[in-house]
Amino acid sequence: MKKSFKILISSVLVLVLMMTVAFAVPGRDAALGQLKKQYTEEQLLKFEFNDMTGYDWAMKSVQHMAVMGKIKGIGNGKFAPSSATKQIEVLIMTLRYLGLEDDLDLDVNLLPSFKKLKAQDWMVSYLNLAIENDILTEEEAEDFNPNKPASRSMTAVYIIRALDMVDEAEDMQDDPLPYNDAAAVPEDRIGYVNLITDLGLMIGHNNTFQPNKPLSRAEMAVLFERLYDLDDDREWYTVQFHVNGGTDVDDIERYENTKIYSEPISTKTGYTLEGWYTDSDFNDKVTFPYTVAVDVIFYANWTINEYTITFDTAGGTTIAAITQDYGTAITAPAEPTKDDLEFLGWSPALPATIPAMNMTLTAQWEIEEYTVSFEENGGSTVANITEGYGTEIDTAPTSTKTGYTLEGWYSNDELTDEVEFPYSITENITLYAKWSEVE
Repeated sequence: MKKSFKILISSVLVLVLMMTVAFAVPGRDAALGQLKKQYTEEQLLKFEFNDMTGYDWAMKSVQHMAVMGKIKGIGNGKFAPSSATKQIEVLIMTLRYLGLEDDLDLDVNLLPSFKKLKAQDWMVSYLNLAIENDILTEEEAEDFNPNKPASRSMTAVYIIRALDMVDEAEDMQDDPLPYNDAAAVPEDRIGYVNLITDLGLMIGHNNTFQPNKPLSRAEMAVLFERLYDLDDDREWYTVQFHVNGGTDVDDIERYENTKIYSEPISTKTGYTLEGWYTDSDFNDKVTFPYTVAVDVIFYANWTINEYTITFDTAGGTTIAAITQDYGTAITAPAEPTKDDLEFLGWSPALPATIPAMNMTLTAQWEIEEYTVSFEENGGSTVANITEGYGTEIDTAPTSTKTGYTLEGWYSNDELTDEVEFPYSITENITLYAKWSEVE
């Protein structure tokens, strides 16, 4: 029973095709990772499909994969190159690439249910196998829709997982994507798209990646031709970083001739990173994207920052700002003056050297106290008020006198200069009460 079931599966899967995000153009040079094996014209003619007009860029890939027995047409000499590839087809082709098809266990089910499948569906065994081999997560499997077209960005995820390069993809998560439609790439797939581009498996078209577009059978043929030809002995190279006092930058490992797209970030207090160089004398500056071809050390070159200290004298004489390089010694300016007030210092205190920021210092002045005395002119006593310069007396003090009404307070005993409240204390002064007799 199992044998006949596997035969049925094989007959279904032989139609499986997958996509490449690389859109080749007629006459272009062979891209990184394409098959180098040559087939005879007789072999290729057996798979010369009659619906490949306009797909010259994929013709050889389709024929090569057909000769290898990895794909077949749909009958009547047709290949259907523009047809979308289903998610299950992408997944199965990935497992087939890994040589895992012989590990299918039709009696094992890692999940209690697949929402889009019946438990007895032949696809379940493939989903289980994909979960076992970290191509598919359990969460993804729960909502896996086998007949939904596979997107290019999802394909990138499957392939990178199959290559066991998830860590490398995560390292590239913050690198900018080299595509005009980078914003359309799902955030959790940015590193995967970066890496699969670097590997030359998916190289975009007209500076776009079209991450959500369904995969076509022609695109899939090109991708898997490259994938099967990916050289396992391809050199890895390491980029190390001498940060010269900056924060550490982790080593970057890349396949030969792949790129580092964005400038690595290091910070150093009081300095700006001018750039990275391949020599410690800072003659050969690195430009990004940088193609990794050898083991190399990048040296950080820093330029010192200038910062400005400004002085708020709080009404005193003006003090010129100080602008100097970070860490240089500060010569204290002359003390400001203000009326007869004593200058107490700056808040915050003037540092000995220029800090790694712009800052404003505010003058602190000794507050002199003044007393306002009251001549009640027969009224009840009003206590003297002693406060610092500029303190306000909000309301007129109250005094009473039998048979009289208090008209106000005056700053002279002739009672001609009436004081208004709130009153600001600026000197020692006596205020005089003016009364009017009640009729």
